[in-house]
Amino acid sequence: MDAKQLGILFKKAKEFAQSQGLNYISYRKIWNGFAVYFVSETEPKGVSYGGYPDYILVATDTNARMATFEEINEILAS
Repeated sequence: MDAKQLGILFKKAKEFAQSQGLNYISYRKIWNGFAVYFVSETEPKGVSYGGYPDYILVATDTNARMATFEEINEILAS
């Protein structure tokens, strides 16, 4: 996946995050054909995040959605 394609997917992830009331996203990796973005309400400061992370998955057709709990576990294990 090239930089232009990742830029398009990032824009879609950001739009989706904002529609969910989430203001911070950060690209993590490509996983099972999805671009994976960590998402939260605000930018994390240090080690303050408790529990499982939330991820947005964006497919190459630019459909975006929240990752399921099972997908989160698979992403963390990969």
